[in-house]
Amino acid sequence: MSVAPTSQIAIAKHALRRLVAASATFQSVVNAADATEALAHVYITQASDDQDDEEPLRLRNPRPRAIVRTSGFSVDYGVGELKEQFTLELSLEFPPSTEATGGTPGRNIADETTWFDNQWGAIVSEMVVLSGQSDYFALTTLEVIDGPMMNNPDEDAVNEYYWGVCFSIGGPFP
Repeated sequence: MSVAPTSQIAIAKHALRRLVAASATFQSVVNAADATEALAHVYITQASDDQDDEEPLRLRNPRPRAIVRTSGFSVDYGVGELKEQFTLELSLEFPPSTEATGGTPGRNIADETTWFDNQWGAIVSEMVVLSGQSDYFALTTLEVIDGPMMNNPDEDAVNEYYWGVCFSIGGPFP
C-alpha cells in the first residue's frame, strides 16, 4: 500500500480490514494460509465485478471476499467540541462450498443457507474475540442490515452464484 491511512475513517477501515482477515474461518473460506494472505480478499470501499483483462471468464476481484466501506458520516457540533461520527459497513460474499451444493448450486437451499450461516456466524464470533487486540478494530456494535441473501446470476459466465450478508459496524473510532 502506497498511501498510509491517516484520517479517522481511513484508520478505522484498515483496522476492520485487518480484523476480518485475522478470522481463522475467513482465512479458511478464502483459502489463505494466514491473515496477511487473507488481506488480499478484503477490499476497501468496493470490489470490482468487472472481468479480468487477462482472464475474461474471471472477475477482477473474485469471491470469496469481504468489502469494508463507510456507510454514514456526520459532524456533531457539541458545546466546545467538534465530533466526527461515522458508521462502517462490512459485506461478506462467498460462493457456497461443494459440500453445501452437492455439486449443483441452488439445488439444496437449506444446506447452502446452513453452510453460509455457519461461515459468517463463526467469522463474527472470531471477530468479537479478537476485537480491540493488537491493531484490530474494536467492535462496539455489529448489526446485520441485509441478508443473508443468495445471488443467483443470469446465464452470464462471469457472474458468480454466491451468498452474502451485510453488517453495520460501530466502534470507538480513533
